[in-house]
Amino acid sequence: AVVSTQSTGVANMAPCLGVQEYLVIKLNQGEQIDTESLTAKLIGITGNVVHWQGPLMFHEDYRNTFIVSLVIPEDMGIGGFRILLEGYVQGGSQFQRLSSTTFFPTASCLRIRGASNYYALFPRQRTFFTVELTNNNQHDELYTLSCSNTENYGIQVAGPRVYNPGQRRGVMAGSNPVVLAPRQRGQYMVSVSAPRSGLVRGRTVTVNCRATTSTDELIDAVRLTEMDEKFYD
Repeated sequence: AVVSTQSTGVANMAPCLGVQEYLVIKLNQGEQIDTESLTAKLIGITGNVVHWQGPLMFHEDYRNTFIVSLVIPEDMGIGGFRILLEGYVQGGSQFQRLSSTTFFPTASCLRIRGASNYYALFPRQRTFFTVELTNNNQHDELYTLSCSNTENYGIQVAGPRVYNPGQRRGVMAGSNPVVLAPRQRGQYMVSVSAPRSGLVRGRTVTVNCRATTSTDELIDAVRLTEMDEKFYD
């Protein structure tokens, strides 16, 4: 069974088109399977078209659990897909399993990218991370991005810089909300300012970012770890 889809962060479960994603797959009675023979396929529910296929990787922490790392093709659309597993049991017989769940990619995508300071908060310093919004609709869409954190530390959302498909250098939009044309993406720089004192070494601060559109709400989060002055001893 396919138990979930996850991004490189801690994101809403709906997968995104055109970005790095991870599909987490758990096999019942997986010990009977020749795991090296396993492959996964993305089967579109419209026409049963195979949109992607590739190998599985072992999950380091959970038994009989595997990870598929892939970029879901942008031209697949948002019609939905199921996961087909193919491989061999240890006796040599071939098997196929199709996920009971249908996954629907989002028409818009929100993802948080890596944070500075090794995902830590230090006294009197700011920790930065990038938020990317992508419009996979067939029409222009208006996006409003806001971020908050569990300790109510100061937070700033700058940008966005807007990129056209294949463009390496974007153009500063200078407004939030911003209108993105189809397949455009907006890249925001977000900073969290830690106070001078009061940080608790090892405490987790969760930063939530929320993007709203005319029809949807997208949420992603990143966890930062507080470090006190003793870190420098």
